[in-house]
Amino acid sequence: MKPDIRIEASACIWGAVAILIVPLRWLMGAVVAAAVHEMGHLLALKWMEVPVRGIQIGFGGAKIETGVMTRWEELVAAAAGPTSGLILVLFARWIPCCAVCAAVQTVFNLLPVGEQDGKRILRCLAGERVSGICEKVVAAGLTIVGVKMLAAWKMGIWLLGFVTVAAVHRKFSCKKTRQAVQ
Repeated sequence: MKPDIRIEASACIWGAVAILIVPLRWLMGAVVAAAVHEMGHLLALKWMEVPVRGIQIGFGGAKIETGVMTRWEELVAAAAGPTSGLILVLFARWIPCCAVCAAVQTVFNLLPVGEQDGKRILRCLAGERVSGICEKVVAAGLTIVGVKMLAAWKMGIWLLGFVTVAAVHRKFSCKKTRQAVQ
């Protein structure tokens, strides 16, 4: 069964805005880093023979809808994306824009908030309760830093925006019949 691939209109709109604002080499670096990240997830899922039902690309990034996974399978699938980003960082000498974008994306994805890979990894290792507590602590810390940055340098709006998006953006839970990997 081939996965259902969906591209939301929001992805096209954000792509068009990015083309107008971001220098092309950095935009291509970010696209390549995101593709490598998602390929890491897909390769791990393929290796573990977990069925991929769909791939959705939208405002919140890419989601890979899968069949039910064990905790171990979810841990490996969640860790595969950031790991592939770190591997891309090793090529910084030859593709610096991709490496920088991969490093930033990896740090972002390892934050234990929303349904980022970091929270999924923590949830698989320490359970729902601990990951929920960590999420609240990290979100509060990011909010405090964002407010201070907003007041001091007028840059914190980006950090506050991230916290808002991460708090609102949700995927399928481990306990449901379908799951998603970002």
